[in-house]
Amino acid sequence: MDQAMTRTILWMSLTLLGLSPATFGQQILFESQLYQRRLEQERQTSPFVLRGQDEPLGQAREDDAASGLGGLFSDPELFAVLTEPASATSADVLTAEVLKQSADSSLGGQIQKSAAAPSIGFQRRSPIAQSPYIRGYKAGQIYAQADGQHWLPVRMDLDSMISKLDPALIEDVILINGPYGLRYGPGFGYISVKTFDTPRYDCFTSHSRTGLSVHTNGGQLFGTETFSGGSQNYGFVVSYANRTAGDYRPGNNSALRQIPSSYHVQNFLGQVGFDVSENSKIEFRYNRLDQTDTEIAGQFWDIGFLETDAFDMTWTKTDDCNCNETRFEAWYNRTKYDGGLNPPLTTTKRTPYPVIDRVEAAIDRFFQQSTPPTSPADITTRFTDNTVSSGSTSSTGARLVRSHEPNEWFQVNYGADIRYVEQNLVESFQTTGGLTTGTLLEDFETNMPRSELVDPGMFAETSLTVLPYLTTHLGGRVDWARTDAQADGGFPLGVRAGGNLAIALAAGIPLRQHDMLYSVFLRNDIEMSESWSGNVSVGYAERSPTLTERYSDGVFLGVLQSGLNRLIGNPALQKERLWQFDASVQFDYGFARGSAAFYHAWIQDYAGYEALLVADPTSARLLRSINLDLATLTGFELKGGIDVTDRSSIISTLSYVEGKDHDIDRPLPSIIPLEGRIAYRLSDDCGCGTWGAEFGVRMVATQNRVGFVRLSNGVPEEVESRTGGFTTAYIRGVYDLTENLHFVGGIENLFDRSYREHLDLVIPGDPLNSVPEFRDPTPVLSPGITPYVGAELIY
Repeated sequence: MDQAMTRTILWMSLTLLGLSPATFGQQILFESQLYQRRLEQERQTSPFVLRGQDEPLGQAREDDAASGLGGLFSDPELFAVLTEPASATSADVLTAEVLKQSADSSLGGQIQKSAAAPSIGFQRRSPIAQSPYIRGYKAGQIYAQADGQHWLPVRMDLDSMISKLDPALIEDVILINGPYGLRYGPGFGYISVKTFDTPRYDCFTSHSRTGLSVHTNGGQLFGTETFSGGSQNYGFVVSYANRTAGDYRPGNNSALRQIPSSYHVQNFLGQVGFDVSENSKIEFRYNRLDQTDTEIAGQFWDIGFLETDAFDMTWTKTDDCNCNETRFEAWYNRTKYDGGLNPPLTTTKRTPYPVIDRVEAAIDRFFQQSTPPTSPADITTRFTDNTVSSGSTSSTGARLVRSHEPNEWFQVNYGADIRYVEQNLVESFQTTGGLTTGTLLEDFETNMPRSELVDPGMFAETSLTVLPYLTTHLGGRVDWARTDAQADGGFPLGVRAGGNLAIALAAGIPLRQHDMLYSVFLRNDIEMSESWSGNVSVGYAERSPTLTERYSDGVFLGVLQSGLNRLIGNPALQKERLWQFDASVQFDYGFARGSAAFYHAWIQDYAGYEALLVADPTSARLLRSINLDLATLTGFELKGGIDVTDRSSIISTLSYVEGKDHDIDRPLPSIIPLEGRIAYRLSDDCGCGTWGAEFGVRMVATQNRVGFVRLSNGVPEEVESRTGGFTTAYIRGVYDLTENLHFVGGIENLFDRSYREHLDLVIPGDPLNSVPEFRDPTPVLSPGITPYVGAELIY
């Protein structure tokens, strides 16, 4: 995108910051009260997004817990000014209404297509799997939880918590954009997902909801059936979802006719809740995920199968007279996967996304003395079907929280928690064809031995109204973290003989590491006048390196824009230390409203990568985990809106983040470019909330600040390619034919633009390669024009 368009985005967003519905002040109070309960874990099923009018676009529907595709279109306003409690200083709130506008089959896709959260971006590995980035914070720096339980990916490049949850059951998502969610655990940013609780009725009542959505590009089908019921003191929810897709087509008649993106995902939920007493309740959940035959273009491994079992329990007791609440949460979740090269799943890894072909050709060139191959058919070294990848991860833990609010101007929360995490990765490679028996790569393995994290911690937060116009929030946390890896036993669960971890052990570097972690924040909310408010915050946090960053032993991981990397862990990797400063202002004149936020973060001992100079036989880039002395993240976010008439409105957002590695004075990798959105919304004239429509434009600037890492000799090396700017448009709408029958539809990428998101994968080109097909880069383009339709029936 050129400079003129960038100036246009800025002008439009700043202009819209001065326009607002007249009822905004009353809605802020309503929003704040619901948001307070959300963060105190006493959230209700009613939505709390800000409404431009008193009526939503779609009719209010009882029993959202039973909804499959309920609330597929949001209200006219996506923007809200929030008065957060002590646990959050800078947050975006996305309700089910906001998320389900696009009827996307993944939670990550729903978040990305919403204008309500400009702080988050995704590396889109497939239509069903996305890895989140919050203000430049990456996996490991972001603490992810759902219904109180901590989640982590089985592989950094295959899955995330976002990809494991059924989007039809989400009540809301909170994104905390800094080290201010310390009640959950140590982290620099936080994703907190809440699914629906079980319902209650005066007498036994049950409901069913059947939903189906279809995205034509790629043949994505998302079907769900939810059955719920209950009585005065108990409730239950049972749900099943089935999601499938094939390859999708990129835009503008791209030469890459099809992008490998097929998948099959099934989700099951069984949930029951009981009121133990008038002021006490307990909820039990079981979630099951079965994901099979998932293609990931641009990476070495696909997913043959990925299975997750998750159990959690939540007990809550309140004392209304003394304004006390006690909450206990316990959880266990386990994920295992297999990513072998069994055809036909890997056919597209050779054509048109020749990741496997390139690795095989590189091995040919490295070991063979004959003429290098000049076409894929000439490659003599081939991986057999016994080339497999597998692994597992689990998270077990508990949290006890006590809240006390004796009056409206003072609140205190304190508690303790513990997490126990296990993880291991195994990769076995078998080749056949041209290699001489006994050479290094005849059969070879990589792994991350069985590794564990034990992390008990405790925290306290307080909120105090010091003056009528000043409220101060203060919080602190301490953790005793220990990581370790299995040294004995050999491959696959122990340290691999001759591997990098074995070399570290021989050099006297212990695998067991201890980290004392501290977190603290201070925030001041200031009511400057009836129309102006603001807040200033500062936070400090520490986090341990991930098990992958410490104990990976040459595993193929797509941790950068290029999916062909091998990561060597560093057991001596030090903890990261973050300082973050936030300042924001909001204003509301009754006819005008807006907000602007600025932040700057200093990260000492940043966990980054060093590229080794050793040539790897597979042609993959060899990365080693290292600590950078200092990295910084700086950015801003703007939001605004205008009611054109009683039933039409315009919203806009603008966000930007800049990351810098001060060791080499170069940009950090995996940073999203400048992005703006503007949308026009229209609802029915009668005000009864029967239908609504939206037309929107998303504008992304060129990312010229491509990421660098340093070579082992200290010289900076570019590890990303420039991404051109683009503009895409969409149209979507909702129609409630009856109280029980609802429709949603729309078109994504309305003008069929061909583009690639900066974080998405690209196979880099090799201009000197003997195979002409491998000389140019092969990008993973985003989907072209995609009409979709969905329907939901309640009975």
